[in-house]
Amino acid sequence: MRKIGIPDRKYKFITDDSRFCDSETAFLLTSQNREFSENGCQCNIALSEIRELFGVGEIKIIGITGTNGKTTTASLFYSILLDLGFSVALQGTHGDFL
Repeated sequence: MRKIGIPDRKYKFITDDSRFCDSETAFLLTSQNREFSENGCQCNIALSEIRELFGVGEIKIIGITGTNGKTTTASLFYSILLDLGFSVALQGTHGDFL
């Protein structure tokens, strides 16, 4: 974990909401929450560090908007892309699937 400046210890959670910070939670700094980074957070991680570590800059993202059918449409795209052999993830109100 030293590669991106995280203290050499294990964390169970990562959050961008400082209200949930404790000794087992790393805090993800964003442009919207920097002023809250000192609210009891043991470890602050910049979003740019996460991007570098996981290569997020290379990820293609499909966003689905509208009133009805978003979850169904997202699940359909997820299944089709999986069947085509792509490495995909689905994030929504029903959870995160990798």
